[in-house]
Amino acid sequence: MFYLQRSGSPDQEGPYSIEYLKQIARDGRLYAEDLLIPAEGGESFRAGENLEFGDLPRADNVHKPPVTSPPQTSGPVKTSAGSIAVIIAVAIISLCCVPSFFMFRGGKKAALGEPTGIGSVDSMTSLRQVTQATINYTNDWDTFYPSGMDDSTLWQSQVRPYLPNDASFEVNGHKIEPNPNLARIRRGTIIAPTETLMFFIREPMLGDQSAVSNAEGYVGYVSSEKLARSIRRNIYNVPFR
Repeated sequence: MFYLQRSGSPDQEGPYSIEYLKQIARDGRLYAEDLLIPAEGGESFRAGENLEFGDLPRADNVHKPPVTSPPQTSGPVKTSAGSIAVIIAVAIISLCCVPSFFMFRGGKKAALGEPTGIGSVDSMTSLRQVTQATINYTNDWDTFYPSGMDDSTLWQSQVRPYLPNDASFEVNGHKIEPNPNLARIRRGTIIAPTETLMFFIREPMLGDQSAVSNAEGYVGYVSSEKLARSIRRNIYNVPFR
């Protein structure tokens, strides 16, 4: 479940299921700059980063009306001083709770080993680093992807010189894996680069979503089930719709 914050608006809608968000994306009512906030905690991200939503239109920083119209009132609503004091108190208490939430990594669900989305911050950072390093590699090698991408470790030694010293090929013990079909392939020859995986982490990192990057260099999330099915079929491609 995700809360939806429209671009240019301080208000939040929802929570909505991922299926509902995909539906409004198909209807043209979800924009690339709209912010999605995991209801159970974790790193917020722009809707345009989730590859399953497809190519979303840009909102151009203009606030769009919410999916469901708010109730209309007959006149201006006045807020009493007492109500304002209560709102301020709630806000202060909420801010005090934020550090402890992150410290305990989602409370009961984290203790049970369920993904809470907090690990998604590290996964996206590592994926961006490895993806950008690989693109830099192709720029130096006539746009060819590393020849070792069909080898479990060779590609790492090829990409390593383009990475920061502290970069890692693992996130919380989960490996970043390459699309082996890209080995010795030129970037410009890929027919559907936005749907073709470059790297992925198989394990769910945000609810039932796995972190991936595509052949154009963008990172985002796709359904872990769809990712696993794509890997089994050896196509390494996750359609958006």
